[in-house]
Amino acid sequence: NELYKMSGFGMFRNVTGLSAKPEEQQISMLLYCMGSEAEELLTSLGMPEAQRSSYDVVLKRFNEYFSTKKNIFYHRALFLQRNQLEEEKVDLYINELYKMSDRCEWACRKCQSRDYNDDMILLKLVTGISDRNLSKNLQLQEGLTLSKAVQLVRQSETLQDQVKQLEGGSSSSELMEARQQSWKKSRATEQQLSGKAIPTSTGSCTRCGYHKAHSLERCPARNGTCYNCGLKNHFSKVCKNSRKVQELDQERENSQLTCVSMTQNVESVSNSNPFYV
Repeated sequence: NELYKMSGFGMFRNVTGLSAKPEEQQISMLLYCMGSEAEELLTSLGMPEAQRSSYDVVLKRFNEYFSTKKNIFYHRALFLQRNQLEEEKVDLYINELYKMSDRCEWACRKCQSRDYNDDMILLKLVTGISDRNLSKNLQLQEGLTLSKAVQLVRQSETLQDQVKQLEGGSSSSELMEARQQSWKKSRATEQQLSGKAIPTSTGSCTRCGYHKAHSLERCPARNGTCYNCGLKNHFSKVCKNSRKVQELDQERENSQLTCVSMTQNVESVSNSNPFYV
């Protein structure tokens, strides 16, 4: 909004000492800060040349031009709809409410002396914060002021941030524990590949079944053949393939029975119906 750009230019003018410069120089700097279309807009206002050389007159005409375009109802509707955004800090939300409230002109139309800015900001802050439990608690407080509400919502946000940090530390510990477990598994795999027998949860060797852990070179099952699966370097009592072997034996036995049955049927047919050549 150009009206607020000029308001900021007023502070810039005072801080930099531009106000002590010639008025034409001040006007030129104002037009420069407003943008490339400011010169054309000033010309379209139809100001006499004498007025165009006065900084106060030019600023007043610009304010009148932009003020007539402002829709109070629109800005008030935006203000009332403005809720705290996700992950938006409370201070940023409060600053936005202050800026938006300035455009709403919350004032008594009869006396024009009562400013309702703080009351409306308090209303929107209490009802618009994302923490719904805190919002309910604030609404129940009697005589709540804007400064007190700002203090409470800031304290609540700080507390929530601290709780998240503590929970994040716990999660980091769990992550470290998971990494240690992963390292242990990878270490066990390396030992298996290197030929070292790994003790089970009961402390026994996975190759021979004895309790004392030892390398493959010293294992009694070295070069031994398992009676269950036929593979070497482990005994049948620790064989993990016994179930698979039994299933294969069962399939093999069923296949043999099927072949015998088919042979008997063929012989029976051959005896009853001999072929002649």
